[in-house]
Amino acid sequence: MTIVSWWLGYILLHSARIPYAAESHFVRLQLWGACSLEECTLATSAHDVTSLAQFARAQRSLKGNPDRSSPTMELIDSHAHLHFPAFSADGAEVLQRARDNGISLITVGTKFATSASGIDFAEQHDGVWCTIGLHPGHVHDHNFVDENEETLSKPTPEKEFDSERYESLVRHPKVVAIGEFGLDYSRIPEGMDIEVFKNDQRNVARQQLQFATKHHKPVVIHCRGGTTADVTGAHDDMRSLIVEEIARGGIERRGVIHCFTGTIDDAAKYADLGFLISITGIVTFGKSVASAVKEIPLAQMMIETDCPYLSPVPLRGKRNEPANVALIAQAIADLKGIVLSEVAKVTSANARTLFRLP
Repeated sequence: MTIVSWWLGYILLHSARIPYAAESHFVRLQLWGACSLEECTLATSAHDVTSLAQFARAQRSLKGNPDRSSPTMELIDSHAHLHFPAFSADGAEVLQRARDNGISLITVGTKFATSASGIDFAEQHDGVWCTIGLHPGHVHDHNFVDENEETLSKPTPEKEFDSERYESLVRHPKVVAIGEFGLDYSRIPEGMDIEVFKNDQRNVARQQLQFATKHHKPVVIHCRGGTTADVTGAHDDMRSLIVEEIARGGIERRGVIHCFTGTIDDAAKYADLGFLISITGIVTFGKSVASAVKEIPLAQMMIETDCPYLSPVPLRGKRNEPANVALIAQAIADLKGIVLSEVAKVTSANARTLFRLP
């Protein structure tokens, strides 16, 4: 680091009126060689010194030599959406940052169109694989549009899982799982009967479990409950569907509960069914998730960004990307009192085993 580089950062910090504690931490980050001028300035703007320490440790561990040119460990972002419109302007640069940090990734489909585009993206890049599936949020009409995902002002719902259409995708060698699909009781269309809503989602989830069984693929499960008493049982309902399919001799390769926000008890019940859970950036700011992660065995975990969503501290409010999976891994390491390399080793092995990555 040059004196000029340090001084430019110092000026940037003062112009942003960042508190002294964060300012001092910026100096330490730069002196340690933990991050570049741009990275450290971005990180310190969050004003969170504890999280900045995690940022520094993750950066130092990934950047193993003085010239920062080769990472010392592998990380796998097991659930990203790098082929979404959110990355249309700079996806190549985002992917290169991941590669520079030794990060491979799975880019995840949410309906037929994004499943097909995920395949197109994955087949163009080494170290990128994909999944195909129908997200529960696309089963019904909603009065909102996710501009990170959609380019249409009024997306058409897929009220049934059309297995014949997805048959045209599933045999592609880059497709490693079926999903994301499952249950999401958090957004119920206005005026819709709750039980009809829930049954529609269960039926579509059941169809995809059976599709995964037919094609000998693991599943990527989305499961999110609502906040009122009549919509809080998403995990119980999802486990019932999984048990039902296992009883049929299905989903022999099992799967993962992505973006896990359940309880320790939920995690244990999924473990009994042979399912992994995947941890997002919520672990850096969600107290209940952090508490659960302390107790859940590392052997049951994978890690993910779910980018462009759920950026970890100290980058909350900014678009997420695969390179940030290092912050999630470091947060898990800190909570468990272990080194980052152990989290990277175990979670990457879990991902390679589940998805049968080369």
